[in-house]
Amino acid sequence: MSQVIVITGASSGIGRATAEQFAENGYTCVLNARSEDELKELASDLPGNHRVVAGDITEEKTSVSLRDEIEDLGRVDVLFANAGRGVFKPVEEFSKETFEDQFATNVTGVFLPVKHLLPVFRDQDEGSIIVTSSMAAKNTFKNGSAYAATKHAVEGFIGCVKQELRDSHVKCASILPGSVDTAFFNDKSFGPTEDRHLDAVDVAKTVQFVAEQPSTADLDEIVLRPARR
Repeated sequence: MSQVIVITGASSGIGRATAEQFAENGYTCVLNARSEDELKELASDLPGNHRVVAGDITEEKTSVSLRDEIEDLGRVDVLFANAGRGVFKPVEEFSKETFEDQFATNVTGVFLPVKHLLPVFRDQDEGSIIVTSSMAAKNTFKNGSAYAATKHAVEGFIGCVKQELRDSHVKCASILPGSVDTAFFNDKSFGPTEDRHLDAVDVAKTVQFVAEQPSTADLDEIVLRPARR
């Protein structure tokens, strides 16, 4: 049986690149995003057979559906909790709703799939939980208050989960990329010039590196900075 990876935020950017990377290496992908049409198109473009779970990752029923797919497949090797969003503006211009929406996607959207898939990982006593964090978890910047706060929260959350798994062979890690050349950074009034962006495939290959690290190693986090081109 092929190895299985669950990818949230799979329809574009880092998530899509990761699906392509892992499918090309023989994994079965369980793909999640809001748009069922985009996920089905992606699944049909990938080599192999893959599963689609369309739904809002901030809603608990979506993670329940992800677990149902995993139980049907019989295993999970990697959870890549990647869904995220960013709104960048001065603090006084944020509404409470917009601020909370970022926490819902970036923090609750990590918590829920981890919560619901963790029992499967524990039962099989192996596998990797990997989250997309950000260099914003290390650095603060103008107009980034909400986004940076969510990524600091993600780092705290995944660090605690790692401690809870110390008595198992399940691994947890976060990837903290700098700016990535995806639609996420379109029309932003901050960030580096285009020659200092990572490619989404850079992050995807890093996810695979973490997922397939030797059994004798246990990475905590990788800070992935763009090189000058």
